[in-house]
Amino acid sequence: MALSDMKSIIWKGFSWVMENMAVVGMAIFVGMFLIESIKNTSLEHDNKILNNQLSASQLLNKVTQSAITLHYQTSLDNIKAKQLEDSEHVKVKAVIKTVLKDNECANTAVPDDVVSELRKYKRGIDSRSASADTSATNR
Repeated sequence: MALSDMKSIIWKGFSWVMENMAVVGMAIFVGMFLIESIKNTSLEHDNKILNNQLSASQLLNKVTQSAITLHYQTSLDNIKAKQLEDSEHVKVKAVIKTVLKDNECANTAVPDDVVSELRKYKRGIDSRSASADTSATNR
């Protein structure tokens, strides 16, 4: 074999290796591209799920805040109603004490002012209890 034949054989072998290296390199590149594409699709899906969970959590948070605010306002209303009832009780007691000295009942008729105050006091209690019952059933 001549030297030129040997060079030709070496050159053909080198050329074949280079051609195959390009094919192998392209196969690796395509494979990596597909893997990254699949990962990206998976991450997009996970992102969508997490966004849905975040929306649900935010809605639950708003509902909870509304419930707490409503409970707080109802508690304040109940406290005010109790304070009003207590002050009315003191007023009625004062009116009765002016007529009935030292809590001893006399054989005299109860004045109309006392009866009127007691009826007004009863109507106030009845109206508050009726509105409290209505609010309890509306919850």
